[in-house]
Amino acid sequence: MKKFSFEVNGGQYEVNVKSYESDFAEIEVNGTPYSVAVHKVTSDTTKNLAATTPRPAVAGTQVVTPTVKASGAIKPIKSPLPGSMLKVNVSVGSTFKEGDVLCIMESMKMENNILAEGNGTITKVCAPVGSAVLQDEILFEYSEGTIVVAAPQPAVEAPKPVAPKPVVETPKPVAQPVAASSTGAKKFKSPLPGSVLKVNVSAGSTFKEGDVLCIMESMKMENNILAEGNGTVTKVCAPAGTAVLQDEVLFEYN
Repeated sequence: MKKFSFEVNGGQYEVNVKSYESDFAEIEVNGTPYSVAVHKVTSDTTKNLAATTPRPAVAGTQVVTPTVKASGAIKPIKSPLPGSMLKVNVSVGSTFKEGDVLCIMESMKMENNILAEGNGTITKVCAPVGSAVLQDEILFEYSEGTIVVAAPQPAVEAPKPVAPKPVVETPKPVAQPVAASSTGAKKFKSPLPGSVLKVNVSAGSTFKEGDVLCIMESMKMENNILAEGNGTVTKVCAPAGTAVLQDEVLFEYN
């Protein structure tokens, strides 16, 4: 078994590779097991594969990108994690300020709000809806100054989202046994460390699989915590404003 230690945006992750066979690996990240598919890379350098792989054009649509002239230096906004683009909230010429949600990504069955860390104007959208991206791949380019659109973008039919074709498959969390209290209640644990921003349920609330139980902030990202089944909340253990660790109990339910 090989062990690795990663630091991502100040967070420490301990990864144990338990087995590797036929392009599939069993790994454990901070004690949580995952089954992942591994794609072999033949390059001798650590290039960004998704950035160098051309994305196919959508049949029947014409995408016209306006030519822009920026008064400030062009800077990139990179993806803090691997995943797929669910929604893009900005376009070329859009202005944003610190804390704005630029896009929403899906990673490890969680919806992650990607927030702006400063102010600026978008000059290029590098990863449209449906794109599969790797960590540190460029999502947008922007200027801290103003931009002038040299050629207006003609009205064209909006392309339909294309099913993402990820270079690396998103790890699928292995179902974890839930511990029951002495009263028979089950415990819903936090999948990551962070702070609880919003709680969408209360004692007595019923929920079904896929419902957003709460929103957590971790590593400067908002994460929607989704229900993995159906049930009724019996106790809220981590109200809004609570700082929690990974595997700390958020709710008890039946």
